[in-house]
Amino acid sequence: MVEKTIDIGGVVETFRCTGRTPRVYRNLRDRDMLLDMQTFSDARAESDETGEEVSAADLDRFYDIAYVMAYHAAMAGDRLKEFPATTDDWLEKFNMFDLMSAVEEIFDLWTSSNKTTVEPKNVSSAVEPNEKSQQHSSN
Repeated sequence: MVEKTIDIGGVVETFRCTGRTPRVYRNLRDRDMLLDMQTFSDARAESDETGEEVSAADLDRFYDIAYVMAYHAAMAGDRLKEFPATTDDWLEKFNMFDLMSAVEEIFDLWTSSNKTTVEPKNVSSAVEPNEKSQQHSSN
């Protein structure tokens, strides 16, 4: 679980990302969060290469992802009653381009929440696939 409070143009917002976040996203948006994140990430990479702007549809994906991460934080903090009911209402809190300045921090939440903290066990005794097949063929 990762939770982070970010100052976005003077508006302080808390975002949360856990194993439950994609499910919350699907329940609120009826779409796959991982697919939407990949689509937006690809659009940003293409925009960086070509110099063209990210499409409105791809920006909407980012806004929905950010909204759901903030919604998820509000759920955990028992603040849903005061949380905006729609992405559009939530976006009203920010100046026009301020949220885009937080793209990296918001996406870093996702990558941080997916890092493993478990060390592999028995790495030295692991058998490579080729060695394993040679062991079986010689028997």
